[in-house]
Amino acid sequence: MVGKRTLHFAYPVLDKAGNPQGVVFAAVDLAWIEQVLALTRIPNGATVTLVDEQGTILARHPDPEGWPEKPAVDKEVVRKVLHTG
Repeated sequence: MVGKRTLHFAYPVLDKAGNPQGVVFAAVDLAWIEQVLALTRIPNGATVTLVDEQGTILARHPDPEGWPEKPAVDKEVVRKVLHTG
């Protein structure tokens, strides 16, 4: 454990026949994502919220403090997105 909130990605490396040869793995610091969101020019009054597949908040802009790891499934739009994929 690195002691930071991170988002992990994994992608298979396949040969020409489609057989697995390995996995590419990366972890992104969620604090970095929050910094990028802070630099992004979004319209006044808009909010960007990154949630996992269970509806838990991973990052948010604006006002990122206090939101990570809180549930967002109580919001109708989040329930719709999670339901439709």
